[in-house]
Amino acid sequence: MKTKNRVCRRWSRRLLFLSVILLGALISSYAQGSLLFKVIELPEQNTTVENVLKAISEKGGFAFTYTDELPLNREVFLEAKSQTVKGFLNELFPNREFKFVDRGNKIIIVPRDIKNFIIPTQTIKGRVLDVDSKLPLNGVNIVFEIAGKTYGTVSDAKGDFRFKKSPVGRANIWFSYMGYSPRVFTNIMIASGKEIVMDVEMVESAYELSEVIISPTSFHKSEPVNDLAMVSTRKISSLEMDNFAGAIADISRAAYSFPGVIINNDGQNHLIIRGNSPKGVLWRLEGVEIPNLNHFAEIGSSGGGIGIISNTMIANSDFFTSAFPAEYGNALSGVFDLNMRKGNTDKHEQTFQLGLLGTEFMAEGPIKKEGGSSYIAQYRYNTLQLATNLFGIEMPSIPRFQDLSFKLHLPSQKMGVFSIFGISGWSHEDGEFTDYIWKSKMSTIGISNTYSISPKTYIKSVAAFSIWKYKYDRYENFNVGTFDQTRYHHDFLVKDQVAKISVILNHKLSANHKFKTGLIIENNSYLTDLRYRVDPVSNPALE
Repeated sequence: MKTKNRVCRRWSRRLLFLSVILLGALISSYAQGSLLFKVIELPEQNTTVENVLKAISEKGGFAFTYTDELPLNREVFLEAKSQTVKGFLNELFPNREFKFVDRGNKIIIVPRDIKNFIIPTQTIKGRVLDVDSKLPLNGVNIVFEIAGKTYGTVSDAKGDFRFKKSPVGRANIWFSYMGYSPRVFTNIMIASGKEIVMDVEMVESAYELSEVIISPTSFHKSEPVNDLAMVSTRKISSLEMDNFAGAIADISRAAYSFPGVIINNDGQNHLIIRGNSPKGVLWRLEGVEIPNLNHFAEIGSSGGGIGIISNTMIANSDFFTSAFPAEYGNALSGVFDLNMRKGNTDKHEQTFQLGLLGTEFMAEGPIKKEGGSSYIAQYRYNTLQLATNLFGIEMPSIPRFQDLSFKLHLPSQKMGVFSIFGISGWSHEDGEFTDYIWKSKMSTIGISNTYSISPKTYIKSVAAFSIWKYKYDRYENFNVGTFDQTRYHHDFLVKDQVAKISVILNHKLSANHKFKTGLIIENNSYLTDLRYRVDPVSNPALE
């Protein structure tokens, strides 16, 4: 028995010794791997919290991340010593009001009381309508997914839905409703500075059911807005514009990413669609044909230097590359059928964007909250020209442009939904090596009304007036250095004015069949003015 006790005590001491060694190794490994236990040396100093954090960051070779609640300007006194990073942080915040977490090559400083820690959130809201009747859909199931978490809601009697206090980041939203094809919007960027407002139209579907089979279903986020488009059509929205590489907030450049679409000049956004001429692309806005929607547009072209409409103003729109429905009668190559989004109906918002090409300001908000009316307006100015005006930077031959767009959304109780919209763009360029002045201008203003006659029928009427103006002045000198020196002045002016009225009647015969007819009345006036002038130029050196 004594022998057994001695053996047990001997093995107990060995196990205890091994445990101490393993625990010490574990602590040593953790101390070497954790930034908080990294030992640094700081000199004696009487300074601010911000300067101490900078010194620790430089000595340790890592970065700090913290909230606005951190008292960076508070003065502290540190004695010269060598200790761990956590020790210095405990001296900076002796009240233990913050906690420290190391993640990768940075230390995150957050308030210990999570209630005081402000997490940025945003609101996502919108309305769900039937695509044929334009009436709201009640009880649509809406699933919102972001950061691995899923939220759900349903639309109310007016078709409205809302997600409050959503985390920021990229999200996916699914819409499903009994008897309708599902809709999905993926990779939507939720930012803290602006609410997300969505108008979703769902298409009724009919199926002959024999049995119930539960299986995964693929959602088509590129399903077009125009349900008469069968093939070769892609939906474009402002929520997806920023995801296209090289788009630089230009809807035409975003279309470069689609199959069958190429360009022949990186300096312009002319589209070659399936080998067809860029001149055959048709532009439509709010249901009516409009002139070329680009700055620095040339005669007969459909492209230019950069688009006039900003991506922040675009609602769900369609881009056709072939197989155009009958309503696009003037299209030969492709169609941009654009819709402008309505403003926020709950609160006023302002957005400022500064980019290499343009600096823009946008404002939106409710006109009358009870009626659901809203406004949205946007103005953009060339950033390079703005820098020249503000700082006096000399830049020869700077292409100058500016544009303005707006939309008023005015629902009524008995007469349907009215909209007043407008867009205008001005561009100007002076020659650097040759004497020329190139100006172009495009403007469109219109009013539309969508009236639901019955749950299966609606009528949409649009009246618009558009003007497109092109002016090119060129100066050339001939016989320079002789007594016959002359200066030729070429003055070329083209102006196109169009007044249009469009009426469309849409009737749903069944879930799979519909009847759509319309009428377009157009009054077009075209002016071309070409002038040459010869000005004798005196040469004092030869007199």
